Amino acid sequence: TSIGTGSIGVAAYSKGNILFNQTLKVGAMKLSEIFEPVYEASGDFYIVLEEYLRGFTYVLNNLIPINNINYFIGAGQELHIIGELCAYKRDENFVYIRREDLYALYDNLKENTAEYIMEKYKFQEEKAESILPSLVIYKTMLEFTKADEILCPFAVLPDVVLYDMLN
Repeated sequence: TSIGTGSIGVAAYSKGNILFNQTLKVGAMKLSEIFEPVYEASGDFYIVLEEYLRGFTYVLNNLIPINNINYFIGAGQELHIIGELCAYKRDENFVYIRREDLYALYDNLKENTAEYIMEKYKFQEEKAESILPSLVIYKTMLEFTKADEILCPFAVLPDVVLYDMLN
C-alpha cells in the first residue's frame, strides 16, 4: 500500500507475481480537504473517515484474497512519520511498525483535531492535517491482512517489488 496525497496504491504480490494492482482515488490530503469542516469542528472525524473508506474496502474485499495476506509493505512519507510516533524498530532496509503500536497511536489521536496534533508534536499544519487520515487509511488496510507489522522500506515500493522479482 502506498498513500499519496490524492490516491492509494494497493498491490497484492505472491511468489514473484503481482496478483492485483489498483489505484484508489483517495488519499490523506484529499480526505482532509473533503472533510475539512468536520475535522475542524468535531472529535468524530475518524468515524466519518472510517465510514467513507468502507466503500473502498468493500471493493477491495471483492477483488483480492484478503484472508491470505501475511505481510503488509507500506510506503509514503506519512508512514515514516507514523513510525516515529509509534516508537518503531528499524534496520538498514525497513522501518517496522507493529500492529498494536499503530492501533495505540490511532486510539490516542482519533478524537483530536489537527490543531491539537500540530501543538502536541510541533508539526507544521499540512503534516498535522495528514496524520489522522493516514492513520485511518493504514489501519483500514492493515485490517485486510494477518500481518503483525507494517514494513516500510526506505526505497520506494515499486523498486522493492522489482528488486525482489529480479532476485
